[in-house]
Amino acid sequence: MAMQVQYNIPVLTTIKLKEKIKNYTFPFKFKFKKRDPNQCPIDNVLDRDGYAEVSMVDLLAKVDQPTNIEFISAKERFDSLCTRFEPSQFPKYKKIQLGLLFSDEDIQRELIIPHATNIFATFDPARVQSIQAIKTPGKRKYTMVNGQHTASAIAAIISSGLMAGWEGVDWKKFPVTVGYIETHNRGKARETFALVNGDMSREISKFDRWKQHYLSVKLDHSDDPVYRHTWEIIELMKRYGIVPLPNGHDDIGQAGACTHLAAVETVAKDNLRKLEYIFMNHDLFWNNKPIDSTEYGLYGNILDITDAKNISRTTPEWDIFMNDLHAVIQQVFGTLRDLRSFAKSAYKNYRYHLFLDTNSSVPFNVELYVAYKVYKKLGGTFNIPTLTSMYVHKTEKDKVIDIINYLAKPKIEFINKFVSEKAKIVEIDINLPA
Repeated sequence: MAMQVQYNIPVLTTIKLKEKIKNYTFPFKFKFKKRDPNQCPIDNVLDRDGYAEVSMVDLLAKVDQPTNIEFISAKERFDSLCTRFEPSQFPKYKKIQLGLLFSDEDIQRELIIPHATNIFATFDPARVQSIQAIKTPGKRKYTMVNGQHTASAIAAIISSGLMAGWEGVDWKKFPVTVGYIETHNRGKARETFALVNGDMSREISKFDRWKQHYLSVKLDHSDDPVYRHTWEIIELMKRYGIVPLPNGHDDIGQAGACTHLAAVETVAKDNLRKLEYIFMNHDLFWNNKPIDSTEYGLYGNILDITDAKNISRTTPEWDIFMNDLHAVIQQVFGTLRDLRSFAKSAYKNYRYHLFLDTNSSVPFNVELYVAYKVYKKLGGTFNIPTLTSMYVHKTEKDKVIDIINYLAKPKIEFINKFVSEKAKIVEIDINLPA
């Protein structure tokens, strides 16, 4: 199950290439820091070759333990109230004809047509779950409290002639498994729906879905295209020492940790080329840090702009530019997160001062623009025309105003130490209204 490489990764040449370009100077150098792979390794739950099966004995032991205060408290409350549960009150399960099912839209949500259609379009009988319902006593009538979309999709499968042996047969007679309790109390139905869809259910996180997809391919050899796409993403991450983690994991601050799974999916939606470019640069420049959300916009925009303008990324000049651009980020701003913070603040001040815009969303390319313009101020010679005047405004008096004029005063003062008097950044101090 070999990974299909979609992008030829260039090797970053060393900073010594500057020596080959005459009269080139730049005030900062990027300080490369490689992580120690043996120091604080991430607990990667996906890095295994077998199933993580746990017995019911162990599952019970995890709940029934002295440190579980909520469990102990609930058990003491049941004992004090002399509570005993009746096995007969458990839901009954049996096959019910589809035509006997009803949906009370005062209890359930209204049918979401795209959701039901999606179940129909991706139908797999092995994945169908039982429907939960309330049975009206004395009647063959079952009011669904969970599963109306599944039931609707099954009815559509049969009525469309797609169920083997049921061609031309009334779909209303098709039996489905229903778990039900018998009661006149619709309040009980409302409570059941709320519990099934809220209090008693745990939302499946993005990481849980990734784990399901990845291990289905790795351990069970699934050929589901959605699952395989997730598998390819995670295998690509592994190549660059990046580990996907759920929010709240103890290791989210470790080198290589990645919690921006939705952003990763968005980047990889069309193909893995851009995602690989982002991970490549993380491995080159920020190898000792967790993935920062700024990297998706920074490197994604670099790739898009250079592709659009046919700018080569395999020349010595490009490697020097990338070293110097990252030196700006590291030596002027500190970290990628700091760059994003300063760039965001400058952009908001820029928008308010020139356009009285107090609620502007910050574009995804602002961090790259700010870093590039500071790079140029400091004597950088590599030209990317698209970034030259992306956020430049000319006033009625032909005064040119740039986002970098709105950077925080300490940053402007620091940058100005390294530029000529004529090229110094003029600070524009703006106080956004509260």
